[in-house]
Amino acid sequence: MRKLSAEKRAAIISALVEGNSINATVPMCDVSKITVLRLLADFGTFCAQHHNVYVRGLHSKRVQLDEIWSFCGCKDKEVPQGAGGPWPLPCIPCKPLGCSVALAIACRFRSA
Repeated sequence: MRKLSAEKRAAIISALVEGNSINATVPMCDVSKITVLRLLADFGTFCAQHHNVYVRGLHSKRVQLDEIWSFCGCKDKEVPQGAGGPWPLPCIPCKPLGCSVALAIACRFRSA
């Protein structure tokens, strides 16, 4: 099995972070889709471990909450009555810290 160079890994992660899809990243970086998916999984694991080690003992007076909508499985018009897509809710402390302190994924329900 061949290993990707650090430059190639950085290019793939940069493309994904900038908002490119996995399928768009494949030809841009001249790698296979499986390579991108495996690197993404490894990078996600690394980020979770890094976050758990370094984001400790924060004393924030103000915290900014934001939401990012995402659907999983189907769009709203196809969802069974009363259900909805998941809402990832990143919790970001206000300036000057600027890092994410938490992430929750909750169900979104339609109001009756």
